[in-house]
Amino acid sequence: MRTHPRTHPTSRLPVVALLALAACAGRQGDTDTCPAPAIGQTGNRVTTAGGGTGQTMTLESTSGPSTSAVALRAARDVIWREIPAVYEELGIPLTKADTVSFVVGNEGMKVTRRLKGVPLSRFLQCGGTPPGGANADTYEITLSVLSQLRPATGGDTQVVTTVDAAARPVAFNATSTVACSSTGALERRLHDRLTERVKTGS
Repeated sequence: MRTHPRTHPTSRLPVVALLALAACAGRQGDTDTCPAPAIGQTGNRVTTAGGGTGQTMTLESTSGPSTSAVALRAARDVIWREIPAVYEELGIPLTKADTVSFVVGNEGMKVTRRLKGVPLSRFLQCGGTPPGGANADTYEITLSVLSQLRPATGGDTQVVTTVDAAARPVAFNATSTVACSSTGALERRLHDRLTERVKTGS
């Protein structure tokens, strides 16, 4: 069984791409016959890192879902067994674990200031300026984190993680929300820890 991470270009894709992948995985099972998702939806950040080239291109907007993909040299069932523990380590309780589409994660948790001891501004950009500080660290955040596992070529598995969040001022019982964008740090932490667990088995 191959359990070594594979270096691949990493990209953040529109959230519709994740939904398309989920639907595709449900129809095709273990056969990797789905077309590659399109990149370039307005309102999302798209980042592509060249494998081995050291070149990175980033197109950024102020808000919107952010999706990152990484390929692991391991069977999907192996990664599926490990990923719940990674979510728990990050302080994200699971509300979804779909064994048909292989989508797992939390569809909308409330969190303030910190996530497992880490300031939320490390993971999210929700606006805000001094002296008040970053909104991500003072507002109530509704955070969705979902990962999909899909088979890739050569027996590898692609892990596609989407982060979406909105911030609400806690003062004055405000009802309006501010859309947040991901810094990419949460996705990287999740993928890095998952890679370690798949490689070592713990």
